[in-house]
Amino acid sequence: MKTVLISGDSWGQGEIDYQTPGIDDDWSPIGDSILHRGINQYLEESNFDVINLSYPGGSNCMSTERLRNFLNINVTSNKNVSCILFFYTEWFREMWFFPNENINKDVKKGYRHIKRRWSERALERLVALNKCYNIPVYLIGGCSDIPFSTHSVLTVACQSAVNYITTGNSRTDSPVLCQFNPGFTDSFLDLIKPKCNTEDLQELTTDMELGQKRLEYMFEADNAYNYFKPDGIHANRTGHKILFDLVYNTHIQQQKEQNDEKRSATQRTNNQSNGGTPATN
Repeated sequence: MKTVLISGDSWGQGEIDYQTPGIDDDWSPIGDSILHRGINQYLEESNFDVINLSYPGGSNCMSTERLRNFLNINVTSNKNVSCILFFYTEWFREMWFFPNENINKDVKKGYRHIKRRWSERALERLVALNKCYNIPVYLIGGCSDIPFSTHSVLTVACQSAVNYITTGNSRTDSPVLCQFNPGFTDSFLDLIKPKCNTEDLQELTTDMELGQKRLEYMFEADNAYNYFKPDGIHANRTGHKILFDLVYNTHIQQQKEQNDEKRSATQRTNNQSNGGTPATN
């Protein structure tokens, strides 16, 4: 049985109902926040082993670090990994990952620079992991859309999960790279705004408007009830099933067939080398 690695932020965990801090303090080693394991569960039901490294609130670079550690430690089992599903998240979260001196150095260059650099850095690491371990990486835009619709090395399986779940179109000409959820991004805005010039502020304003429209769209009654309840900001089991069908039918099943054919070809070669009867289809 082949294995799929899932990485990224909380979107990779499935249908979520986070408890309110300070009210639900009865901590449990099992927890009760995950109501359905989403794409993870659908893959298991399709006879895949799944290793899920997704981490709530994590940044893209944090996720690449978790991937690197896993692949470095589990060298002998990597041959069973057919692909990596990477849920791309908001780039500003790197402020929680990078050392303060790196953050301060980037922030001084303004919003447009830091947006471009922090959006690219994790993708560069994913390319390096792909080349080192020869494992296909499929990008899924969850909390954040993917900044582009195609990539020369990585596969954009779904540029915008929100778009695809609600409209059937996974691509967008105006990707939402940050939702600017009130309270969640306040510390970043406090940090970057004093370093912005006029052009930076104009782009920041545009991005904040896109983020606000995305939140309003997800909170629309029909969308919220059908695809994003109970918490309103993560896909529920219905949304994950729509996403699973796209990724599985378009990419994972195809990858599985290619891997099966490679194994069959290797077996035929081994049989012939050992003087046995060549395998037949």
